[in-house]
Amino acid sequence: MSHGLSRIRNKHVRASILYDAMISSLPTPFMYTKFGEEHFVIDTRDKAGMSKQIFAEGSYDFGDFTRTLELLQQHKLYPGPPTLLIDVGANIGPICIIAVARGYSKRAVAIEPEPHNCRLLRANIALNGLNETITVHESACGMFDNETLDLELSEDNLGDHRIRLNSRPGLDNEHERRKIQIKSNTLDALCPVESAEKHVDLDGYAGIRRICTCRRKTMAGSGDAIGYGVRSLFDETRQFL
Repeated sequence: MSHGLSRIRNKHVRASILYDAMISSLPTPFMYTKFGEEHFVIDTRDKAGMSKQIFAEGSYDFGDFTRTLELLQQHKLYPGPPTLLIDVGANIGPICIIAVARGYSKRAVAIEPEPHNCRLLRANIALNGLNETITVHESACGMFDNETLDLELSEDNLGDHRIRLNSRPGLDNEHERRKIQIKSNTLDALCPVESAEKHVDLDGYAGIRRICTCRRKTMAGSGDAIGYGVRSLFDETRQFL
């Protein structure tokens, strides 16, 4: 196995093959991985690619984050590195941990509603020595404070848990998933900012719904705070940059 892998020049491809071979024999679904300077505990039951990509490349979607920062600065829509990063739908921390550890932001607020993901998020923050600079809220981010919502759990994509919004069947049969109840609060309650000019208000499911249901990623903000949650919003506004 090792002799065959040595012939593959691309280290990410080698690591991906090694990951597939290892997870079949693990006594536990959890695996510790270190790529570069950051440490992560990952859950190999996640078949959608986040755990595998973190193992193979050391990050997940972090290129989208840095590219968005570059575009904002290039078009003078944001003055410089943020002092506060708001990571909505933080999952196990691949964005907020790396952003703070590598100096892209001084501090971060990580918002993650699903208990299992949130436990791994806290563990990964501790592994990287960032307990003092990353604050965690086990909560969804929505229209009202102290609201109880139903969360539909995906068994094989730990980044695809979805808020149940109505009784209609989902396009991917999400209504058949196991459900748990979670708490939801407004972004202002979870992350109060002294000056309203320092962040974009994402209250309300018009924008927050896609954060809670799709775990997409976006950048929104001005001044000292950037909200990171839904990539689709960035895609839709790219034409205006």
